[in-house]
Amino acid sequence: MLGRYDELEDLISDDCVLLFDMDDSLIDTSRANLLAYLKAIRDVTGCRIESKYRPPDKRFTRMSLHQISPKLSTSDIEAIITIKESTYIDFLKHTNTDSELLCILKKYHNTHKTAIVTNCDELRATQTIKYHKLHSFLSALFCRNTNDSNESKYKKALNYFKVKPENAIVFDDDTIELCKAMNIGIPQHNIFHTKKDV
Repeated sequence: MLGRYDELEDLISDDCVLLFDMDDSLIDTSRANLLAYLKAIRDVTGCRIESKYRPPDKRFTRMSLHQISPKLSTSDIEAIITIKESTYIDFLKHTNTDSELLCILKKYHNTHKTAIVTNCDELRATQTIKYHKLHSFLSALFCRNTNDSNESKYKKALNYFKVKPENAIVFDDDTIELCKAMNIGIPQHNIFHTKKDV
């Protein structure tokens, strides 16, 4: 699973599809995500938690809201998420593409099907892709709300492209998502863990 990108040439056949996770794989979005959440928390609660908050090694998510303030009401959490999603675009300047993965995407987009597969909502994914001018390199985009099915993001992509699991190459930073990819039959040697410190 901890494949090196230089092994890619040997793995890719004519009918392979390349599937890139977006957040913190192809595009580092953690800082923009955190800044959007901090603004939303400040707008809803009136509290500035920046000086008290120490970002964990993990990405700040909806679940993190419960950890930083267990007293937040359900309506506060919903308001924070709504504001975060609407202001995320203002923080896109704090996102960066991964140069190695971007080179891979650019190299193979003309000869193979390529897609971003992500658990984020379609609006945020589209905004991020547009900001980094990646549309022309992608055959498809699969988001949390694509097809509104309970299938894993990788299963959605395989079904859409009508490819066998052994013909998928996966790039993702999330160990749980990588396990899901293996559970649907994508071979371990076709899976590349993109996290830098693994």
